[in-house]
Amino acid sequence: MKKAIVLAYCILSLVLLVSGGLYFKEQMVEAKEMKQQNAAKQKEKETQSKDLKSRVTLEEEFAVLKKHKTEAKQLNKEFKGILPAKVSIPAIHVETSIEQVGLLDSGEMAAPSTENGVAWFEPGAKPGVKGNAVLAGHVDSKTGPAVFYNLKNLKKD
Repeated sequence: MKKAIVLAYCILSLVLLVSGGLYFKEQMVEAKEMKQQNAAKQKEKETQSKDLKSRVTLEEEFAVLKKHKTEAKQLNKEFKGILPAKVSIPAIHVETSIEQVGLLDSGEMAAPSTENGVAWFEPGAKPGVKGNAVLAGHVDSKTGPAVFYNLKNLKKD
């Protein structure tokens, strides 16, 4: 019986030793993989850091722009724009005069007085000066096509 117990202890010790060795080996493999992953991450960080160092900062970019700054040309301060008188778009057979309009009581821009008329928003900018010059015309009406009906047919050159 004593031999059986000793033999059982020996077998148990051997099993523990082998399983401990296998566990240790597994831990070593995991540690090696972790080390490789950390090395790859570190290399990636270094590459990103080098990329960032090679980029031009905004401050440096503006310094370059300042070196190449040119003088702004003076605008013709006497030019006050033009009063639009007519619209001519031969490609879609538009040839009409322009009427000056303002705001309605509702605060909206007034529309042209006829279906084939074009209105210019007179309180706004004149064509040729800074700002938006607004022209308005109808596309259609209750009776059919209006002045800007064929705008959709214009093609860019």
